Amino acid sequence: MTKTTLKTWLFTRPLQFALRMLIVIIIAWLPRLFPAINISLFNYGMLAVTIGIFVWATYKLAQSLPLKEISQKDFIALTNGYRITVLATLFIFFGYNALTGYLFSSFWFFKMPPVMTRILFESLGAIQAFIPMFILGTVLSSIFVKYRRAKIMGLTPWKIILTMPFTFIMAWMPGYLIADKSIKSDLQIKSNWYSKFNAWATATSVNTTFVFLFLILLSNILLTRQSASMLFPLVLFLVFSLWNSTSKPNFKATMNRGYVWLAIIINIIMVAFTIYTLYQTFTMPHGIIIGDAVTKG
Repeated sequence: MTKTTLKTWLFTRPLQFALRMLIVIIIAWLPRLFPAINISLFNYGMLAVTIGIFVWATYKLAQSLPLKEISQKDFIALTNGYRITVLATLFIFFGYNALTGYLFSSFWFFKMPPVMTRILFESLGAIQAFIPMFILGTVLSSIFVKYRRAKIMGLTPWKIILTMPFTFIMAWMPGYLIADKSIKSDLQIKSNWYSKFNAWATATSVNTTFVFLFLILLSNILLTRQSASMLFPLVLFLVFSLWNSTSKPNFKATMNRGYVWLAIIINIIMVAFTIYTLYQTFTMPHGIIIGDAVTKG
């Protein structure tokens, strides 16, 4: 099998996805260029075009990802790399938003000629919309990699799908943490520091577990800052650890039995609870509550 580079997975393919999705951003500018466009019809058309382009870009992304079988060492390198890439890109995005906010509020921006102001505004806005598309491409690439690794560990495709989105971590976690030498590493890591980091992370099961928990917790702390979101992956990790430690003869042979069914049941409960919460939110009589508050006040 031809070796592929880490850059292909973490940067090249997500970038290509973002460039395809850029078509949506360009089409969204049409009402600004042609004021006579019927906005209502345009919005419905935009929704259909956006869905179509997203499906096409996602298909091309999945088709272009190079490896079919992913070793544990490569999977750890990719999973950690995706998480670090998303976090780094988010920091760039937040910094870029702060910079553009400063530029748009600065004195010299209002002193520019109208044409230059419009060009600068549209250009910065395009970049602002492009960065989240790259992050989305990175996240989708990560999902495909995790899906493939879960299949290698013995899970059937439909069972993996039934763990999405809430307990998908239970499907791919064993492929990250359980030592597996059956597949040869086919990933080239040209970055010296990351190659050393991945060698250390895969040297022992203790190192692998530490890196896994550290990056999971770091991501939740930086992105959500909610104790519940940090507790959930830890509980799932505990479930996996207990099941793995009591599994005989080995965990991989029993994944398609009780373990994955537990993941599916938890996921169904979480999905049902989410739908119920959203239903309650949208059907809540806001007007009555506001009226009562005003009356009592």
